[in-house]
Amino acid sequence: MRRISNPVLVVLVWTLLGATLSPATALGEPDAHATISWRFQRLAAAKKPLSAAVAADLTSLTASGPGSLQVTADGRYVATVHLTTRPTSAISASVSATGVMVRHRSTHWPVMVVIGTPGQLVSLEKIPQVRYVEEAITPLRASSASGSKKSVSAACAPVLSGGLALHRATQARTDFSVDGTGVSVGVISDSYNALGGAAAGVAAGELPGAGNPCGRRTDVRVLHESPADGWSRSDEGRAMAEIVHDVAPGSGLMFSTAQTMFETADSMLEMASQGARVTVDDISFWEEPWFQEGPRDQAARMNAYRGTVNFSAAGNYNTLRGQQDVNGYESVFRPTPCPKGVPSGTCHDFDPSSGTDPTSTFAVSHAGWLALQWNEPWNSVRTNFDLYLLRGGRKIAESVNENKITPYESLGTDKTGDIDVVIRRKDGADTPRLRFCWFTHGARPTEWDTSRSGDTVGVTTLGAVGPDTFNVAASPDGTSLEDFSSRGPSTHYWAPARSDGHPADALPASTQHLPESTAADNVETSFFGEEKAGHFRFSGTSAAAPHAAAIAALALSRNPHKSAADIRTLLITTARPMPGAEPRASGAGFLDAYNVVDQVGTPPTGLNVTAWGSDNFGQTAVPAGLKASAIAAGLHHSLAIEPEGTVVGWGANFYGERSIPAGLTDVVGVAAADVHSVALKRDGTVVAWGASPYGETTLPSGLAGVVSIATGASSRHTLALTQEGTVIAWGSNFYGESTVPDDLGNVTAVAAGGVHSLALRADGTVVGWGANLYGESEVPPGLNDVVAISAGQYRSLALRRDGTVVAWGSYAYQLGTEFRVEPIYVPAGLMDVVAISSGVDHDLALRRDGTVAAWGADYSGQATVPAGLPKVQAIAAGGTFNVALLSQ
Repeated sequence: MRRISNPVLVVLVWTLLGATLSPATALGEPDAHATISWRFQRLAAAKKPLSAAVAADLTSLTASGPGSLQVTADGRYVATVHLTTRPTSAISASVSATGVMVRHRSTHWPVMVVIGTPGQLVSLEKIPQVRYVEEAITPLRASSASGSKKSVSAACAPVLSGGLALHRATQARTDFSVDGTGVSVGVISDSYNALGGAAAGVAAGELPGAGNPCGRRTDVRVLHESPADGWSRSDEGRAMAEIVHDVAPGSGLMFSTAQTMFETADSMLEMASQGARVTVDDISFWEEPWFQEGPRDQAARMNAYRGTVNFSAAGNYNTLRGQQDVNGYESVFRPTPCPKGVPSGTCHDFDPSSGTDPTSTFAVSHAGWLALQWNEPWNSVRTNFDLYLLRGGRKIAESVNENKITPYESLGTDKTGDIDVVIRRKDGADTPRLRFCWFTHGARPTEWDTSRSGDTVGVTTLGAVGPDTFNVAASPDGTSLEDFSSRGPSTHYWAPARSDGHPADALPASTQHLPESTAADNVETSFFGEEKAGHFRFSGTSAAAPHAAAIAALALSRNPHKSAADIRTLLITTARPMPGAEPRASGAGFLDAYNVVDQVGTPPTGLNVTAWGSDNFGQTAVPAGLKASAIAAGLHHSLAIEPEGTVVGWGANFYGERSIPAGLTDVVGVAAADVHSVALKRDGTVVAWGASPYGETTLPSGLAGVVSIATGASSRHTLALTQEGTVIAWGSNFYGESTVPDDLGNVTAVAAGGVHSLALRADGTVVGWGANLYGESEVPPGLNDVVAISAGQYRSLALRRDGTVVAWGSYAYQLGTEFRVEPIYVPAGLMDVVAISSGVDHDLALRRDGTVAAWGADYSGQATVPAGLPKVQAIAAGGTFNVALLSQ
């Protein structure tokens, strides 16, 4: 990785207008009660313009490149504003009234990205909805340096990545007749065409677009390009796009810039909403949580629900001494007196034995950046740690956040020599686990460089590392690992960071074994990388990640019906072993495109449908020969989607609920209710039919961009989940079941009960509203890590990531014999569940092995699973019957 030159040579530090600073602030000491970061406090307190070097020294950051403040050409600063609620037009107006420019309003998080002078930014603390204003620090890219663009010709002779052969991608394309067609890949990096070489790349066949000589004429869709004064404009994103195009030339391409963490998370979601089945990024953000899932992890989870596979570069942060990984340090805080050179108090003891040592010494040979985090959840930082660097006993850099939202400190230095790291506990009495990492290969520990007695050395994975993000390591030849490729694993102790401002619940420690797999780097591009004799070599996990993304595109091109989890599993289980490489460095091994595409198979022509339970209205009379890709069960009728996107219905038809509208095609989702039915089309529009006494089939004006629909066997209302993660409801509203809670966002799934509704958020928590006659909309305290929800007449179900099911509310026939109102229990020993479905008074659970469990009312045999039922792939519980798709 290299330092990126910042075009800003001079930083103007503005005086604070209309605000009063305490003497401590004027001297550079942060105000512990301020809602403004200590760095902005110091910059606002300055009384004269400062050079970039002096401003960097004042804030303990580097003057340019990774770890520097993001500054615009006119000397204003980029900042992240944390709010008490999701940003509204009224809040934006209040912010703009201070002179601050609003660059981005997150639709999923209570956050704005703004640009302003220090004085303007400090004035934001007067706005009631502002919780905290912090500086945007230039993130890290996992790549090598770039060169100048290469001359091109009009012939179809693009520079091809060596990864084609290493991954056996060419052979896979030939033998299985796939090239990525039908699959869009979204690339997220610094910039795409800031250098102006995209048109030449298209003309040379390096990229798709009008004028491509190889016949690939679909233009790259640039959703968001880097600002003219963005933190980096190297066009690394275009180099990543070249690699994707080399491996999967039929795939469509999108690009979005990565400027801040929240903007990047929103771009991931935007790409999926625009049709991307694959996203890939190569950016790491300093403040991204290391001990729980953060915004990008949750964006990946939301995308995975919609079928999008998300890839991220593992990073280039490992440092070797001999064969030993020595960068990255993790330990429980051990209190000891602080050394001279830092404020008095309690500091961390780096000596795990009976001795004490409040410093850890590193031999630093060139500029570097250091980040510290500790094991406390977002929105509940109880312990205040500060980070210091000392040289010769004198303080040369510090990070002294008073931030109560994120447990994080970072600093940079251009000083060299023997430098001591000191971690001071300023406030609090807790002793959480700490972790720090250098982001330079020029810092090597001279002590405390081995793992022992609970201290861990050598873990350097960071950023988006959740279970729905595929982390990719780098190999130059398919057999050996790059020394710099970051090492895992990563352990989470909390539920995902919540977007509503509340702290997440503690969870049992969950270790993510990272990276997942390894892909090729040190490959040739047309313009980017280290230049030798006119050839450009792109190295780093930034080059590896797009190879993995392109392999996923090839697999989805052959079988688009596979889920994100399916593709992830295939990539891991088909990887080639890398002898001599530890799994925490290489994951499952080197990705093999041929194995992946071979084993992904072809899309099914449709699955057999079966049904059981009541048949008084033909509910179990499945049409002969029916093959389906999806099913839904209502009170007395059922729906199925045929492979070609048409819909079939059977069962009761009292109000036309199973009379499919003429010409209804291209359907991707169906939902069946009491007396109405709903279909979701591929273009995000919705069609409804049947009875409509309460507006069940009267769609809200402008309803579009829908990704999921839900209604229930006893429901008279419908819920729609939009691509923005918001919920729209219509139909009956007797108990507020169609009154969606204000500020509900980041939703990944919805479920409709009789007269109540549920929403699953990306952080794994559940929200309920509507009737609460038996506690059905009162979500159990502490319920988290949920991956699926379902709602019956007066009860609710949640499937947790560990395969267990939680229920609340009431069953009318809990034990299958009589009416009872009492706490709900699921069958004893119910585990390894992958799907749930609720009828009126009974429920179904599908286990990973394809078997079905049923419980609740059984007066029509709806809770008795037929003996010898073949392996099941999908389930739907109706009023007094069930429907299932059988695995082939």
